[in-house]
Amino acid sequence: MILVSIIRKVIFFLVFLVLVSFGVSNQEFISLGLWPLKYEFHIPVYLLFYMSIILGILISIFYLFLRKLK
Repeated sequence: MILVSIIRKVIFFLVFLVLVSFGVSNQEFISLGLWPLKYEFHIPVYLLFYMSIILGILISIFYLFLRKLK
């Protein structure tokens, strides 16, 4: 049981290091345009990456919550 906890913490730490190193190395800006509108957003690549991961996690949590209600 203790070994599983240690392995889980090590894996979490390695994933955290990969995400932080990705954020540090991708400081370039990209522009996102909303097609029917003339608005453009200039955001760093790492922010788009992190926002897409968070959005995917939230959608998965919402899906599992709805599935559990059935």
